[in-house]
Amino acid sequence: MLRILILAILASALLAEEAGAQAPAPTKVGVAAAVNQQLTGTPPASPGRTVQIGNDVFHRERLVTDSRGQAQMLFLDGSAFTVGPDSDLVLDEFVFDPATGTGKLAATAAKGVVRFVGGKLSKNQPVTITTPTATIGIRGGIGIVSVDGLTGATSATFLFGVEMTVTSLTGAIERIARPGFTTSVQSQAAAPTAATRAAPDQIKQSLEQLNGRSDSAGGAQQQPTGAQVAERMPGQGAGPQQQQQPQQGIRRQGPNQNQNQQAGRDATQQTQRNAVANAALPAGAIVSYRVDPDPSLGSSMPSVRSGSAGGTTNPGTSSFFGVSSGPTGTVKSVQVSVGIDGSGTGQHSAVVVTTGEGGDNAGMLATTRGSSRGNADRTTTSIASSSTIQGTGTINSFAAGRMPDGFVQTGSGTDSDLGGGSAPYGYRQTGTRITSTPVVGARETQVLNGYAASFGDSVRADGRIEPSTPLLAGTGSPGGPNNISISTDGATGRLAATFNMTSEVGSAGPSVTLNFGGDPARGTFVDRSRFAAVDSNTAVTITEGGQTRTASSNQLYLVSSGLAGSMLPGGVQACACEFAQWGWWGGAVTAVNNSNVTQTNHLHMGTWVAGPVVSHSEMPTTGSASYAGHAVGTVINGNARYLAAGNFSANFNFASRSGNMSITNFDGLTMTGTVASTNGRDYSSTLDITGKADLAGRAQGSFFSGNGDATRETGGQFTVASKAGTSGNYAAIGVFVGKKQ
Repeated sequence: MLRILILAILASALLAEEAGAQAPAPTKVGVAAAVNQQLTGTPPASPGRTVQIGNDVFHRERLVTDSRGQAQMLFLDGSAFTVGPDSDLVLDEFVFDPATGTGKLAATAAKGVVRFVGGKLSKNQPVTITTPTATIGIRGGIGIVSVDGLTGATSATFLFGVEMTVTSLTGAIERIARPGFTTSVQSQAAAPTAATRAAPDQIKQSLEQLNGRSDSAGGAQQQPTGAQVAERMPGQGAGPQQQQQPQQGIRRQGPNQNQNQQAGRDATQQTQRNAVANAALPAGAIVSYRVDPDPSLGSSMPSVRSGSAGGTTNPGTSSFFGVSSGPTGTVKSVQVSVGIDGSGTGQHSAVVVTTGEGGDNAGMLATTRGSSRGNADRTTTSIASSSTIQGTGTINSFAAGRMPDGFVQTGSGTDSDLGGGSAPYGYRQTGTRITSTPVVGARETQVLNGYAASFGDSVRADGRIEPSTPLLAGTGSPGGPNNISISTDGATGRLAATFNMTSEVGSAGPSVTLNFGGDPARGTFVDRSRFAAVDSNTAVTITEGGQTRTASSNQLYLVSSGLAGSMLPGGVQACACEFAQWGWWGGAVTAVNNSNVTQTNHLHMGTWVAGPVVSHSEMPTTGSASYAGHAVGTVINGNARYLAAGNFSANFNFASRSGNMSITNFDGLTMTGTVASTNGRDYSSTLDITGKADLAGRAQGSFFSGNGDATRETGGQFTVASKAGTSGNYAAIGVFVGKKQ
């Protein structure tokens, strides 16, 4: 028995030794492209090690940083994980087929902050990051995930790409498709919070943990070059077409590196950047420029002289965006300025929209439209100009899908005051290309439907000023969202819109059809939340008293709040909506009225809201939901006219097709009412004005879909007016929009 036992022990020892000898080496999945010590790696069945720049990282390796540690791991498909101090990350899975661009990438984050930058894999399916309380899927983009080391609470911020999903352990899912929005899961029993726009300080704090420091050199005794790091990539050679440079932001070079070698690398990198800049851009590629206004204009806004900027002193001015339609297509452009200073009778406001298109060495043709109100009265100024935009620098044209290094914009225009004179002016301003790639959201080809509202102020050729006319996008109980149509084209970057507006003054009032964009150089689509257009080549038509007339002149603009900046008077917080969009519209229309007198109509900063809608049959018939957002519109208060905003909230029961809504703090008013619907999608409400017995209001709206939810968001239009028989002279008209809570 003793002999058998000894033989068994010896056999076991031999088997164990043989198994150890045949154990496969860990599978390499990437390389440590940047490290600020200390980073510790523990591959499966291997002792821990200090990871340095250029070291391999392995499948199922656990990577842990200390209180000052930072690191970036670069993978074969171009994906990258960057981790900050006190982080714990496990590379669960990496499978990649270069021929098809398919595979899988998954990681587990136990604590700390992680930034993921997507490569080829994330374009086909989400890359997942699992935390103690949630699973985050990132498709085609960039996201930041922060995990509390004690509670496991997780926050996830979507910076760029197609979509980010956050799934809690309860099975609840929050989808984000709009860059700059964030959600969190506070515990294992909690659902994700509704996505909201991330505060700038929140993103800044996360990036500060991930960006490099000048006092760390990565821990390697001899610092590797970018090419040497690329050579360590699994399956990579050292050929120049295969080299991948580490992401900037974490220091890679030692302080004693040979200066000549550094200069050589800088020259090589600059050559590579120049080659990329000179290449034809694919369809959908977007470049941005900083616009330097003509100093002679003396204005706070580009393309506008000082006297026509409405007295605004600090407007929101967007970059000049160029959108490529591909090497054989055209380049479209858009630039917008919006300013709202003050509130009530002391308010100044202005909006200016420029769109253009070009595809040859002759440059780009652009059109500018806008309006301003320098005082809180009915006197407005219509802004209209045309310009040519000629490229400058090494790349000096918008031809063949390329974007120039800069441009010179030369234009001439005319400002026209309602009931007053007009003044011609010219300008010459420059644009400088911004080297960083702009963050771009989803670029769908789709149709948005919704609502719009504005007051029209008119003056006749004989000098008589007509009463203000309130215009809505269809009336009735409810009128429905189909009177507004905004079409976006993700392939060409073009945008077209049609507004069918009806007077609120009764059957004798006019109805108006206005068209925006569509034609070359008239409408530009950057992404889901950023777009703008000017008047199309289709003239405005006005129907009144059974007669339809064509306007002799129309100078219109339309702009989304995402491009103009979600600026609201009174400091009201704008809705953090993803799928429903809202913005401003207006301009000037000249036509002959029923009395055969020429009449010019000014529409200053009307409002609109639109989103994707589903058919009535797709609406839910059970459950309920709450919504929160904002309301914004124009007020007529005696002789004063100004913009106002307030908070919107609503509750809706989809089984009974009923609910309630409220608009609070709108020019000091509180409006409440019950909501009823006959088809489940579109609803209406009579609004009671708290403490204002002489005022009456009404509203109508619809539900907008998103991410498979037919009722994800909601929006509509509202009016307030003095009751018949009262002596008051108060009216308000505008739109509201809200997101499901």
